[in-house]
Amino acid sequence: MLSLAIDLVRDDVERALLFALARETFGGAPGWNDRRTLDVLEEDVVLVAHSDTTVAGYVALHESPPAVVIDQVLVTEHTVATEIGRRLVGYAEGYAIARHAQRLEIRVEPDNHPARALYDSLGFRPRADELFELTLVG
Repeated sequence: MLSLAIDLVRDDVERALLFALARETFGGAPGWNDRRTLDVLEEDVVLVAHSDTTVAGYVALHESPPAVVIDQVLVTEHTVATEIGRRLVGYAEGYAIARHAQRLEIRVEPDNHPARALYDSLGFRPRADELFELTLVG
């Protein structure tokens, strides 16, 4: 099993590292926006996955009652991306339940088939073209 620790983002230095990883991964994609990504990393709850001494990924989320919304998910280790993604989304689900949210939501681009398959396997259901939601039992 993968050795992974998931904690809140530590400090501004780690936020800068997450921004650099996000820009490296998604910077050339349509819709990429430096300011939006920086705002998310500064204002959202950001949970960071650490594998040994490196950042393996993160999930950024915010409350929008009655939901918690996942704004960004990034996984850096391709060989175990699905496992890391599952664990990060699991932590996001736990956060949403602790905040008494009725659902967990995420927007996924139509052509991001691996992410769509992952969210489907975790119980998320499409609600609109890009919006998936997981109904939470309170």
